[in-house]
Amino acid sequence: MNYYRTSLPTLLFIVFLIGACLGVFAQLIWQLPDPLMTLGGSTAPWVMVGYFLAAFISKEEKKPRKAIVIGIISIYVYLITWLFFYYFLFILQKNLPIEAGWRQTVPWLIAALPISPVLGVIAAMTHKPGIFGDTCLVAPIAWLLPEALKIERIGQGGWLEHSVVVIPVIVLVTLMIRMEKSGRRVYAITLLVVAIMLALLGVACIQSFGV
Repeated sequence: MNYYRTSLPTLLFIVFLIGACLGVFAQLIWQLPDPLMTLGGSTAPWVMVGYFLAAFISKEEKKPRKAIVIGIISIYVYLITWLFFYYFLFILQKNLPIEAGWRQTVPWLIAALPISPVLGVIAAMTHKPGIFGDTCLVAPIAWLLPEALKIERIGQGGWLEHSVVVIPVIVLVTLMIRMEKSGRRVYAITLLVVAIMLALLGVACIQSFGV
């Protein structure tokens, strides 16, 4: 694909810009009434963008190890940038001292350190033929379902509130599947079975641990 002729630093800079713009956008809409406030304060759709970017950029790399490294770096750049701009704008809007805003930001930045390698590896493995690659394609359901159920549990369970969180993730997953179909065979039955299994696992975790 032509996009891969662009140098990796240039692609990562584009990822940086996307992360910055979406971080600012998420914070801005978080200040608005529902359902936009729900979208701005959610996690799954914004993480999904980073997952999609990592899969997209690593797609044309034929060496699995290098593809994984590219995936990890891509999603790390995106998540850190998104978090920084999201909370930086929050600090400005609330006129908070830098120290107070920093205390809210640091836990999320620390959480991004172990999350980025996991998501980067899974995103890079979406290109692997067979069941494993198909499983990685629908992996986002693992973090989408808990958030959708959380919205229901805290009393924001209108269809609009669910839609603004669920639809962006489903759209990006669909785009990833279409992207993969151009290079390898994707088995619909595998996608369906894995999606159901992940959904059941998510429900079980929520019921067991109260996520």
